[in-house]
Amino acid sequence: MKLFSYFRSSAAYRVRIALNLKGLPYDMVPIHLTKDGGRQHTSEFRAINPQSRVPALELSTGEILTQSLAIIEYLNEIHPEPPLLPSDPLARAKSRAIAQMIACDIHPSTISLRFNISSGSLSMNNLTSTPGTITGSLRALPHWRSCWSRDLMPAALR
Repeated sequence: MKLFSYFRSSAAYRVRIALNLKGLPYDMVPIHLTKDGGRQHTSEFRAINPQSRVPALELSTGEILTQSLAIIEYLNEIHPEPPLLPSDPLARAKSRAIAQMIACDIHPSTISLRFNISSGSLSMNNLTSTPGTITGSLRALPHWRSCWSRDLMPAALR
């Protein structure tokens, strides 16, 4: 297997954790997300993943899997030992809920914030931008953080 990854990508990190927990061998192909305008946007990588995102896992058959949670579920299905999820259906559902909160709620916010800050056109001292980019992200952070700690995480852990 070949994992197209970036060392700072939390999504790619999830897949690396699963591969290592399962003891599965893989070759890592680094895709730098900020050098040269983002190497995920090259035509070579877009041929692998048209979404221009990491992670992407190339199987020995040449098939490509994308999206970290889908890759992890696939790995768990074809290599059931050791299991990555609890055997109890309720505990499994709660584990998936936490994973989806991280992937769907935390991850998009942090990516938007990091991208806009690192783009060079914005800085923490000069927060002018188009609507919905850095200014909107920064204004939403305190609300998002309190919502996460007050509502989302406790609900998932019940």
